[in-house]
Parts: sequence; structure tokens; C-alpha cells
Amino acid sequence: MSKPRLGKRNLILAVVIIGVVVASVELFLRRTPDATFLVALTFMTAVVEGCVALAATGELSKGVWLIPIKRELYSVYPLLLVVAFLSLLLGAKIEIYDWSHEPNRWLNARFFLARNFVVLLLAFFAARKLVRAVSRGSPNKNRYAGFYIALFIVSQSLVAFDWIMSLEYPWVSTLLGGYFFIESFLTGLCAAAVILFFRMRDPSHGLTGTLRDTAKMMFAFSVVWVGFFFAQFLVIWYGNIPEEVGYVLTRVNEPPYSWLSRGVILSVWAVPFVLLLSGAVKTMPRVVAAIAVLMAAGLFVEKLVFVLPVASVSPPALAVEIALLLALVAAHMAGSHSIVAQEVTTPVENDTRG
Repeated sequence: MSKPRLGKRNLILAVVIIGVVVASVELFLRRTPDATFLVALTFMTAVVEGCVALAATGELSKGVWLIPIKRELYSVYPLLLVVAFLSLLLGAKIEIYDWSHEPNRWLNARFFLARNFVVLLLAFFAARKLVRAVSRGSPNKNRYAGFYIALFIVSQSLVAFDWIMSLEYPWVSTLLGGYFFIESFLTGLCAAAVILFFRMRDPSHGLTGTLRDTAKMMFAFSVVWVGFFFAQFLVIWYGNIPEEVGYVLTRVNEPPYSWLSRGVILSVWAVPFVLLLSGAVKTMPRVVAAIAVLMAAGLFVEKLVFVLPVASVSPPALAVEIALLLALVAAHMAGSHSIVAQEVTTPVENDTRG
């Protein structure tokens, strides 16, 4: 018996309603400038872009292991358009950025909002072209996958440099852009693990090989993530320049940021590293999904570590906004047959692969 799927009209209605609710919370109910919406939007952008980037990378690398869940990963691409328009709401909170009081050529409200909106919009159109090319079996799908990956890197770099790093301008880190798109890709892998958990409740799933490969990729990218973290920390520590060191000291020495920072390291790298060393664990859907949720939670908390020393966040409002935005992601994945053509995926039995 086939599972009920959400209709396309219902998905569009959900997008409109949730978008209006989030906009209303920010524009009418929360008039004091704070970073609540910034944290929610940053994490939402990482989830959506990361899912599509994972699928696009699968196209370029001819990754057979991704075929069974490609449809769900691609299904969230319309939310790139939602994220693009929601990014304009940052204009209502622009006062959280100190540079807004003394703008310059690069850091001024209009250019800040325009460049992020345009790049997110281009990412949406690239993802749309990619999904259509994959659905039709077009030979141009690799070209569109490459375009999307390039825009993904630019977009996540802008999120890092504009949305997050400029909160403490003139503090700079040239590595933060790469750090953010690695995080987004890892978030996409976490989403893939959760998708597999739900898919594998069907006894005839034949997805153990896909789960194993997803767990291996989660393990690998958690190591890449901590490598980027250490590289950034090492350069700042070795240079010992006061304007750079102060940024780190606040987050690793002062409670509660120091506790949150340690929690991020444990949840994104240390715990997954130990657990995913086991080959048996990699074939357990519940355990892999739990690790994925832990890692995603750590990446979310990390956004708070970046933001809280500079701007306030309302926990109740943040919980509501995150719940609504993630509900949109879940709805699109649940209604993936309504969004992405059936030809995007073909059932593959891959249990026999090592």
C-alpha cells in the first residue's frame, strides 16, 4: 500500500502560510532588533542548500549510493526561492550589525541585501535547471550540477562573511567561507541519514548499502569539519594578534559560550568519530539517524556560539521559527513525488556493496 503524499497545492499553501507567519513574527511581533531570525535563516539555508549540493555532487561523481534518496534531496530545491525572499527580512534587523551605522561600499544595507538575494535566487534557478535535467535524463545535467555547486560555494561563503562574520566587523577570517559550505554539506548528509531511517522502516527497503555509505560520508566530513576548525584556530593562536584572538577567547573561555563550544565539538566530531568507527553501527538506521540529529543539533548550536556574544536571541521565538522552517523541509521531502519527477530516482539494490 502506497503512503499518502502531500499534493503540490498543499505544499505551496504550506510555504505561503509558514512564510507569512515567520515574516509576521519578525516584522510585527518582534520589533526589537535581535539575531533570532538570523540564526534560524542561517541554519535553514544550510539545510536546504546542503541537501541539493549533496545530490548534485552525486551526479558529478556518479555516486550510485545516492540514487535511492536523490528524489527527497532534490525535492527541497523550491525552498531556495523561499530562503531568498526571507533573506530580505534581514533588512528589518540590520541594526544588529555595527557597520550599519557607518556603512561603506561593501557593507551597506542595500548592497548587503541585494547580493545575498541575487546569489540565492541564482542558486534556485540552477537547482531548478538541474532537477529538470536529471528528471529528463538530459546530458547537460552534469553542467547544471557544476553550476549549482559553484553557486552553493559562493552562497555559503556570503552567508559566512556577510551574515555572520560582519557581526563583529572588522574581525575577519578567510577560512570561514570554506568552513560554512563544509558544514552545509555535512548538514545535507545528516538529512540523508534521517531520510534513510524513515525509508528503512519498510522491511523490503534494500538500502543497507546506502545507509553504510552515508554513515561513512558523515564520518569523513566530521573529520574535515574539525580539520577546518583546527586550521582556523591554529592560525589565530599562532598569530596572537589581539583583534583576532579576542574573538576566540570570548567563545572558548567565557561561560556559557565555552560550554556551548565544547558541546559543539563533542556532538559534531568527538561522539560521531567514536561511534562511526564501528562497521556494525553504520548499518543500524536508528543509531545512524540519532548521530545525524546530534551532529545537526551541534551545527545549529554553533550558529548560536557565533552570534550570542554580539547580539541577543529570543529562545521561544527561535524555537518557533526553526520548527516552522524545518517543517517546510520535512513537508517537501514527504511530498517529493509532487515536486520531483519519478525519473529522478530508480530503485537500486545495493546491500551487496562493501
